[in-house]
Parts: sequence; structure tokens; C-alpha cells
Amino acid sequence: MKHRFTLSRHETNDGSHWDLFLEALFSLDALDKQNEKLWTWQITDIEAVLQVLARQKQNFLVTAVRAADHRNIYLDYEGTISGNRGAVTIFATGSYGVAENLRRQFSIETESRQLSGRWSFLLNDMVENGAEIWTIRFSGCRAYEH
Repeated sequence: MKHRFTLSRHETNDGSHWDLFLEALFSLDALDKQNEKLWTWQITDIEAVLQVLARQKQNFLVTAVRAADHRNIYLDYEGTISGNRGAVTIFATGSYGVAENLRRQFSIETESRQLSGRWSFLLNDMVENGAEIWTIRFSGCRAYEH
């Protein structure tokens, strides 16, 4: 089964980062509906991602913070965010399927016009302020012009 993903650039007064949104595969809360939330990671290494999008590189390795789940409207949303929280621009959107799912790591294969390839996620042992820190390897990717 395919699910949707979006990679957005989030510009704030404090700087910018990438938001990687994945349609949730399952819910940990029995009252939640599966596809009404997005698993979200914030990637602060802007340059590594831009080099792949510009086809200067085919892979990268970054550290990302697992952010709070977002509403599924962010799969398609571009523009200003309420409460003076900045603005988002979509750089890639498409579908993904799970390639591998283990206890502390998983991999997905994305397909989109802008960016296709394999993302491998590894949960690190360190936790900062209660937030999960992940290593994301982006490899064998094909990026197309935005």
C-alpha cells in the first residue's frame, strides 16, 4: 500500500529547516484515524538537501529531530502559517512504500516527479529535551527540477 509524503522548506524568523511529512502508517492511539496525522521530521541541514534537489549530489546523511505529528493538510499546504510561525514551500511531494521496518530503524522508497529514492531512518540513542534524534540517509535518489 502506498502512502503520501511531502518535503517542505519552512522559513521562520529564527531561520529555516526542512519538514519531512509522512502519512502515518498506523496510529498508537486507538481513537485516532490512521491517515489524519503526519509523522514529521525537521532537518536543519538545508544545504545537503538542496544539493540533491539541484542534482549536484545523489545522497546525503543528516541528523533530524522527530517533531510532533502534524495535521494531514500539510501534505498540500504552501503559504503563511498562522501565529507568526513562518511560511512553507513544497519542494517534493509524492508517494512512498515501506522497504524495511525493524525495531529502531526503517526504510522507505519514495516516488515523485521531483525526488525519488530510498530514505533510511535510524533512531539514535540520544534524546534532547524529550525529542527523538534520528539519522536519515538519503541514497540512490533521482531528483528532478522543481
